[in-house]
Amino acid sequence: MAVAIIRNPFANDFDIVSQAPPDKISDLMQNILQGEQAKMHERDRIRKMAMDLRLFANQPSIRPQLLRTPVGKMPVIRSSYADISCASLGIHGLLNQLNSVLGTSYTPPPLSLFSLLQFCVSAEYDFGTVYSLLRPRWYAESYSTTIEDELYDLKRADEEMRRQGLVNNQIRTMIPPRRVWDLHSNRVVRYCFTLEEPWAISYAKKRRGDCIDSDVTRAINGNEWPATVPKGANLDTIREELLEMGAEYVWLDVLCLRQKNGQREDLRVEEWKIDVPTIGNVYRWADVVV
Repeated sequence: MAVAIIRNPFANDFDIVSQAPPDKISDLMQNILQGEQAKMHERDRIRKMAMDLRLFANQPSIRPQLLRTPVGKMPVIRSSYADISCASLGIHGLLNQLNSVLGTSYTPPPLSLFSLLQFCVSAEYDFGTVYSLLRPRWYAESYSTTIEDELYDLKRADEEMRRQGLVNNQIRTMIPPRRVWDLHSNRVVRYCFTLEEPWAISYAKKRRGDCIDSDVTRAINGNEWPATVPKGANLDTIREELLEMGAEYVWLDVLCLRQKNGQREDLRVEEWKIDVPTIGNVYRWADVVV
């Protein structure tokens, strides 16, 4: 099978020339289960690490980037810091920010981090995006592969799972959400990059006339599509309330489902073949439904 792939762990889609044969659904389910078990093990280790760093985390005077640090979890950064361009920080400035937020002293950065930091700076990603991707794997026990390779492999496996799960326009396996809203970084990130299970937000769809900002794109989802919210609602306020309740990742349709009038209408059409029929899985597997 000939496959051409643009090797970029942050891109929104793979350039796949041919499609994998969808004849190993049982193996696919086994891979999904194994992946979730690995997540649970790493999640417990990261939670312990977060508790060990509580003393440092409670010194706001030397960590102005932080909005708060929930008990047993990693720090929450302010939206103003999430919006900072990595290009303006440079490699060492980006590393200094990550060290400050996460309580480490990587100077110089490990080889496994250097190429990724360099890529983030050259691609002009913002700090929120980088923090969302690196936070779950910053305290890795070992770096047998680079973080960049790990993210690439996770994304490739996730895309392959979705391709194999859709056969003749029928979904043949349980598919998790494609994206979640990372409240700690205030960015939308691929579910496969996370360790924690998301909460789900349930609300009734409003008529277009009852909504605001219907044509406004947001840095939260990389400005890729407009995020329509009901009048009187505010994503910053929603984020604050969910953080207060103890959430770290949540699924909100207007942020996590690719919407119309965005940058890639062709991608929206393809993604909706899987993402819309499997919305029920989000609520079925969610830790909490709000």
